[in-house]
Amino acid sequence: MVDRAVKHGKSKGGVRYYRCNPCNTDHMRKYYRTKKGRERVGVAAKKSYRKYKKKQYARSVLNQAVQAGKVEKPKSCSKCKERKRIDGHHESYARGFELDVIWLCRTCHTLLHKK
Repeated sequence: MVDRAVKHGKSKGGVRYYRCNPCNTDHMRKYYRTKKGRERVGVAAKKSYRKYKKKQYARSVLNQAVQAGKVEKPKSCSKCKERKRIDGHHESYARGFELDVIWLCRTCHTLLHKK
């Protein structure tokens, strides 16, 4: 990790260009609590929903099925078998295939998308 004392708060042409991860997290949490922050997040969420309707619909159907007990979410990754936070990976967002998922940990899910 970059030394916070060296990089934190430096500027380039009067514009701040770097904020360390912990400080950025704090900054964003404070920003989300403001009226402007909530509005911007809401606009971004609506834009994302319109852009990825099939993806959002598939997530919604899967989440409802898990909550209703129709689909059981495993405790371990189907690829590496580690017991971490598990995500459902959709191979297809087509109607009728919303519940066809591969259960992967974040690491394996990220690696799958990078291929």
